[in-house]
Amino acid sequence: MIEASGAWWCVSGDLAENLLDIHVRPVRVEILTTGDGVERILAALSKYNPEPSGLREERLDREAEIEGRRYPVYVRSIRTELRVKDVPVVINGDYQMKVGEWEWGDALYFRPVLHNVAGVLMPVFPLEIYRTLGWMDRARLITDAASRPIRTVV
Repeated sequence: MIEASGAWWCVSGDLAENLLDIHVRPVRVEILTTGDGVERILAALSKYNPEPSGLREERLDREAEIEGRRYPVYVRSIRTELRVKDVPVVINGDYQMKVGEWEWGDALYFRPVLHNVAGVLMPVFPLEIYRTLGWMDRARLITDAASRPIRTVV
């Protein structure tokens, strides 16, 4: 359904990590897209009665660790939520990050990692941003996962 929307999108959050063989248990599906993509995806998923989209800002639970100092991390996006078969789904468009008192960054837009899930190439968030935020424990998990043999999901 999302593919039919024509929107640029990718899976993010804990589900993205799980798909890339990092051992976390996702509790929801998170999708990153553009601002226009939110509206396109909402139209494609309208039968699930999504909340109206709106600009939302929040502080992450975890701080950035840069050059030995800690900084709060804020995110803002055009966001909506819905449930698909009792699974919570969050869609974020024009996702931006702000570290400490720095300026807001540009909306994240990148080339997703294509990951084979049951014969379908799924666009997945590239997890290198953890290194940028100084989350080296998460970065190590990514490195460990990358060094393991690729598992085939069929």
